[in-house]
Amino acid sequence: LIVSIFGSANLGAWSAETVTKDPDTIYDATWEWTGTITPVEEIQVPNPENYWIKFSRDGSAMLQVDCNKGRGDFKVSPGKISFGPIATTRMACPEGSLDSRFAKDLGEVVSFFGDSQSLYLELPVDAGTLHFRRVASEAEVQSGVDVEGAKSLLSPDETLKVLDIPVGKGEVLKDMKIQGYKSDAFAVAVPAGNRLRVELKTDNTSTYFNVHDTRDQSGAAIHRGDIDGPIAVINATEPVTYLIRPYLYRAAARRGETSDYTLWVDVLEGGPTELVEVGSEMPPVDIEGARALLSEDETLKILGVTIDQGLVLNDKKIEGYKSEAYAVAVPGNTRLRVEMASKSPSAYYNIHDVGDQSGAAVHRSDVDGSVAVINAAVPTTYL
Repeated sequence: LIVSIFGSANLGAWSAETVTKDPDTIYDATWEWTGTITPVEEIQVPNPENYWIKFSRDGSAMLQVDCNKGRGDFKVSPGKISFGPIATTRMACPEGSLDSRFAKDLGEVVSFFGDSQSLYLELPVDAGTLHFRRVASEAEVQSGVDVEGAKSLLSPDETLKVLDIPVGKGEVLKDMKIQGYKSDAFAVAVPAGNRLRVELKTDNTSTYFNVHDTRDQSGAAIHRGDIDGPIAVINATEPVTYLIRPYLYRAAARRGETSDYTLWVDVLEGGPTELVEVGSEMPPVDIEGARALLSEDETLKILGVTIDQGLVLNDKKIEGYKSEAYAVAVPGNTRLRVEMASKSPSAYYNIHDVGDQSGAAVHRSDVDGSVAVINAAVPTTYL
């Protein structure tokens, strides 16, 4: 029987509330060996950065064994892990190296447990436990994401993914899946004076997402998808990390339902945009062509949207046949993206190329869906 209290700076600690034996927790990280406790000794590793493991989902592992590099195969299941033969380069490491001990112990590992920051690999009964600490990935470091703040908000069923999205760019997360309570969560850093835009599309109506500011550790969401809808646009007045957490409604999660979804995450440049005249750097709006397509119940609005920026039209209203229509000029070799969210299932929109006065739509949201992405090969005004 080994009873250990891991409390030193090197050997770390874990919480019974967050400890897990889920194999998914070992991936997407570098694990540095900080020490081993056995019934007869405690080994403190003086240079953990020289001893690490990276697990790949294909069953292979890359290792740093002091001055040598290594590779091996492993098998993992809930709470169980074992390594095959570990091959390393054959450089002679400095005196006092723990390279042989590290490689030998890994070959004898039989089980594991851990949390978001610590991994414990257990040797056979009464033989000892190796402790590893998680090291932030290069993507996490470069992104400026508050990884610790994000992780502290997660449940044991959530896996954190770090998004590195520059201002003016976006990322489309396709073929994502929620299985019961298990889901990915996404952290993204937004510099001050810019905006985060998140959009969810799924065929499972029990799916929604929340957005959190990681500086607020109360767990309160600044966007609740079940109330606020499938699109969030949030202004960052200060540098902030946002945590995006897709869910199933509790009843659906308890039933073990699954949800396949796509998530659009954009970091938009600048603050809220107003309706303005088109800038000189953009092609002119074909106002006459747009007006010629309107009915007498529609009012034309001109949108001044520049490349890599967006415009959010909040609190818009349709009353019977009366509505606004919006004309926007799009330069050649760019794309127009439009998305609509409404509490009324009867609401939809069409998009027209005003160069075609037949009235045919290039996008019909009642058929093609609530999100339109249209490639403009030449300068075009869309209505």
